Amino acid sequence: MASFLTIRKRVNYLIGESNYGTRAQNTIINDHILMAVQDIVRVHPYSWNIKTSTAGSLSTGSFALSADYLPQWHLEDARIVTSSSSDDDYIFTEISVKDRDQYTTSDYVYWLTYNTSTSVYNFNSLTQSGTVPYYYHFRPADMSSDSDECIVPDGEAVAYLAASKINALDPATKANSDKYLEEAMRRIENMYVSDLKFGINLKSSLDLIGVKNKDGYLFNSQKKS
Repeated sequence: MASFLTIRKRVNYLIGESNYGTRAQNTIINDHILMAVQDIVRVHPYSWNIKTSTAGSLSTGSFALSADYLPQWHLEDARIVTSSSSDDDYIFTEISVKDRDQYTTSDYVYWLTYNTSTSVYNFNSLTQSGTVPYYYHFRPADMSSDSDECIVPDGEAVAYLAASKINALDPATKANSDKYLEEAMRRIENMYVSDLKFGINLKSSLDLIGVKNKDGYLFNSQKKS
């Protein structure tokens, strides 16, 4: 994993700056790096961007999901664990809210809603009570210190995407912006292909060829509408 400082140095190089400086001296660069990380985790549902919460406790059929839940992607798993045996858990299935009347409390289904008062997503179910551990894709916390490690396995993808966004601000560097965006997307797609093949272990596979759409990029079809 690349550190915040390593990525900042790389972005400085790509945009032709020699001042690596501190965070205060590189506010624009740092902000673009942080935005690039958030953009990347929204392109595909990566296995390295999943964590679990044991805080889900149904009260009258609802509980608030973790504040860092990333709504672009479905929950990976939600269940009531009944014993040490995995074959008798009550596993929840996501449904559309409009179909909820077709189910009963014994069906273990759920739907998500957004609470505008608390600014978090709610897990809703016909099942009224129970503890529901769940796995979800999350919004990475922003890096702040130079030594913080970037969650994205390929730090170059972050650097190229950040440099592309910075260069896009100036017509004189727009050509570089396009080239950097192309390289960033190539690396993002290769990370996803590698993730599908090997899980969280990013292999030396930056030349893997993914399935491409008409724009030349591989996108996952399970993104939530």
